Amino acid sequence: GATYTGTLSGPVVVTDNNGDGLPNYGDQITFDVTSNATYYFVEVDCSQNGSTVYQSSVGFYPAWPWSQVYTLKSTAWLGGAADCTAVLYSSYSDGSNRQDLATESFSVGA
Repeated sequence: GATYTGTLSGPVVVTDNNGDGLPNYGDQITFDVTSNATYYFVEVDCSQNGSTVYQSSVGFYPAWPWSQVYTLKSTAWLGGAADCTAVLYSSYSDGSNRQDLATESFSVGA
């Protein structure tokens, strides 16, 4: 198969509930992404004390029809700081042939 490349930068805070310019629990974020793949996504995983409390994967290719904004909370994540990783990856439309292209680690405040 083809070998793809891409760049990932961020997170970019979209909704900043406390106005500090940094990602915090409950804020909304997105990423600046480029890739030469047909289908590419950013998966965000956040953990507290080693346990995953948030996982979401969003398409960033031009035809993706849904939101590209992540809301930093979940039924397992009810508050507090977390350590997060964003991974830019390409895959076929059915999710097969995943290739990780770039990774960004970031902290989310309480």
